[in-house]
Amino acid sequence: MLPDEENSKSYNCDGETTSFPITFNFMDDDTICAWIRNISTKLQDPLVNPDDFSIDGKNLITVDTWDTGYKLLMMRAEPQEQTLSLDEEGPMPSGLLEARVDKLTMMVQDLAGKLKRALLLPETYPGDSLIFPEPNDKHFLEWQSGVLQNTQHVSGVATSTEYIKTLLDDPDASTARSTLDVAKHDEVKDDDGDTKIQVEESADEDKIRFDTGGVE
Repeated sequence: MLPDEENSKSYNCDGETTSFPITFNFMDDDTICAWIRNISTKLQDPLVNPDDFSIDGKNLITVDTWDTGYKLLMMRAEPQEQTLSLDEEGPMPSGLLEARVDKLTMMVQDLAGKLKRALLLPETYPGDSLIFPEPNDKHFLEWQSGVLQNTQHVSGVATSTEYIKTLLDDPDASTARSTLDVAKHDEVKDDDGDTKIQVEESADEDKIRFDTGGVE
C-alpha cells in the first residue's frame, strides 16, 4: 500500500549536513536520483551514485557539502518494467503481488511528477495534440496559425509593431512626442505653442525664456 503520492524531496543546504532523509517510498537504491541546485543562478548539476552520494537505509548520504546558496533535490525514478511471472493455475503469492502493484503505483506517481513540470495546454484546448519542431540553433518558437514553428533570430534586428514603426517614421522629435503623447521635458506651452516657458533653447545656454503670444 502506498498512501503517499510524494516521489521527491528537496532540502536547503547549510554547509555541514551530509545525511538527508528519503521521505518517499522506493524499492531499490539505484532508483534514487539527486541534483544540487544553485538557488541564485537556478542552474543544477546531477549527482552520481556512488561517486557523489550513497543510500544508507532511508537516508541519502552526500560526499560533499554545500553552503546556504544551494538546494539538494532527490527524486525516485522507478524503471518502467514488470519482471514478475506467475505460473498458470499456480499459487498467488500475495506479498509479490502487492510489491508489483506498489511498483506500478510508483511508476504512475513518477509520471505524474513529470507532468507537473511539463508544459500543458488547458483542458479546453480544441486541438488533438501539440507538436514541437526540432530544436534549431539561433531560432525561437513562434505561434503561426495555431502551430508552433521555428523562427530565425537575426542578431541586432527585432520585429516591431505598427505603433513602433509609426514612431520610427516620425520626421522630428516634436512629432515623435506627439505619437508618444508626452510633452518635451524642457518646456511648458499652450496648445498652439505661442505661449510657453522654455529652458535652454540650445545646449548649455543656461537661460529660461518666457514667450507670450509668440513674443519672447
